[in-house]
Amino acid sequence: MKDNYTQVPNCFFKLLPYLTEAEIKITLHIIRQTKGYGDKEEDRISYSQFHEATGVHREGIGNAIISLKAKQIINVTKDFKYSINWEVVRLTNQPDFAEQFGYQTKGSSVSEPETGRKTNRRGSKLVRLPNTQKKDGLKKQKKEKKTVKDWIDEFDKTHPE
Repeated sequence: MKDNYTQVPNCFFKLLPYLTEAEIKITLHIIRQTKGYGDKEEDRISYSQFHEATGVHREGIGNAIISLKAKQIINVTKDFKYSINWEVVRLTNQPDFAEQFGYQTKGSSVSEPETGRKTNRRGSKLVRLPNTQKKDGLKKQKKEKKTVKDWIDEFDKTHPE
């Protein structure tokens, strides 16, 4: 009997510290449904298929999908076709990738970019936490965040084919 397998690019594994357990399971299932079956770009996947393959319940699936979309790791069409945004995933090789995209890990929780919501490693309910930072009256200059297009352009310049 020949073993079947799905190849997962190494750059995906650099995202693991920034993903919840549910997000990892959902992302890996999307990879399996696309790369694992003839290298498709996208695939229509129902919540029941996600649940059967990952064991994540409906609410956790929804929270993980919202978070993965906010992190720009997956794309979802209106007719529920899912795909991996490989341009962003490949940028994990950049030294300041996590900082530029707003990915942070703190203890057992993960901050989502743009939303500021937190979730535990098991993908439980997302809860908005209050900002507890003390303001000292000094305005700090904000570092300009790069867009995905800026990252791709920079990557193309530094990694000619």
